[in-house]
Amino acid sequence: MRKLRIYCNHPVSGELIESVIEINKDELLPETLDKAYESMKLAPHIPIERCRLVRYYYYYEAMDESFDLDKFQDQTIDKLMGMSVDNCYCSGVFLQTRKENEHFKVYNIGGINLKISVVEPSTGEVSAAEPMRAEHGWTVGELKQCIGELFNINPSCMRLVLETYYDADDELLNEFYLSFLAGNYYGMHLANDTAYLRELMSRRHKLYALSDIEDYQREYNKSLMYRYVTFHLQSVMLHISMPSRPERRGGKGEVRRRDIAIPNTGGSGEMMMKIVSINEGRERKIQIKADNRISFAQLKEKLVPMVGVPATGFRLFQTKDNQPEQEILCLSDSLAKLSCDSKIVVKLGKGLQDYRIKLFLLLVNNEEFCKFIMESIVSKNTPVREFKKQIIEEAEIQGIDCVLELDKIRLRKKTSRSLGQIYLDHLLIYKDVHVSNGSEMYVELLKG
Repeated sequence: MRKLRIYCNHPVSGELIESVIEINKDELLPETLDKAYESMKLAPHIPIERCRLVRYYYYYEAMDESFDLDKFQDQTIDKLMGMSVDNCYCSGVFLQTRKENEHFKVYNIGGINLKISVVEPSTGEVSAAEPMRAEHGWTVGELKQCIGELFNINPSCMRLVLETYYDADDELLNEFYLSFLAGNYYGMHLANDTAYLRELMSRRHKLYALSDIEDYQREYNKSLMYRYVTFHLQSVMLHISMPSRPERRGGKGEVRRRDIAIPNTGGSGEMMMKIVSINEGRERKIQIKADNRISFAQLKEKLVPMVGVPATGFRLFQTKDNQPEQEILCLSDSLAKLSCDSKIVVKLGKGLQDYRIKLFLLLVNNEEFCKFIMESIVSKNTPVREFKKQIIEEAEIQGIDCVLELDKIRLRKKTSRSLGQIYLDHLLIYKDVHVSNGSEMYVELLKG
């Protein structure tokens, strides 16, 4: 006797269920189908005439060759599956079902199991992935035709992007693909309609499809498709709780559902944030879908209009399940550090690891040499560049009579009346720039 593992998507619950049946090595395919059908208890829900067995690889979640009765009814499952060892668990089979007016498609050995998500060109929304079967002998153009028929979209102006796992040892990845990395995944544009799928894919893949005549005419790296799929692959959903604040006059500070672009100082293109939902109440809850390359310091900056106070006036805490809240102290870290089920809590007030810094405007060619302009509170591990942005914002609020521009100022250590160390933009407060409460810094205006 042999043991054969059976898998099936239950026709009522839709859940993947499994069982094990015993078969004789001389047992024909119809008898094995009867046993599989009986073990899954499908009789009240769907007739056996609308069922068939398909070779299935559970690890890959992939179906392979279909065992259709009209072709294999006189063969044993033992021969079809290539079973040779008694009483062993072999490759499984999937008990596939169909609708009453539907017909099974023949699956050949070595087919490709795809999951297709359609991207809406007007909004960038990515649909839930739907399964589709393809053959290695198809071209990209033939695949587009089938996707067009299945999803009712135009294949002639369709772009396909393949979600692929990044292997650091893969020398085929060029700089373009590396700029499209998201964690260990990247998106590869299938631009050649004549390329065969066997050259691009193996057993199981996920694809994104967008069909739009105007977008199709753009260069790919300037297209909506590139922007939307990059954001989808590199985004994390943030669940943010923050205290309510009084409504401002004239609607200033009103939070609307919108896209927010953030320059990517460490690479090409922009990083995006998208406000998904807002729930006003005693405690406001906001859902934001954000590029996971964004730093916590950049996130704080974009939350300022929603919180209603400067970035120095509130702190971020991370909470997960029922664990205690932990303050996010390293603001230079990216959102990729968050676990998928984390929540962010915004709390007003200064942190224990904040430092009050006295700032002096450096006047090199002036008898006065320097003059005090203001005090500012900076958090531990804030990048110097973010501290410069904070200084500019606070100087504007306080009405300080001095024009400060981000790339035309730099910070220096103040020691008596001498010029101290220059603090470069990437350095972190406290870790690289040693400070304490009452530390003094120069703000130097750069020429040009």
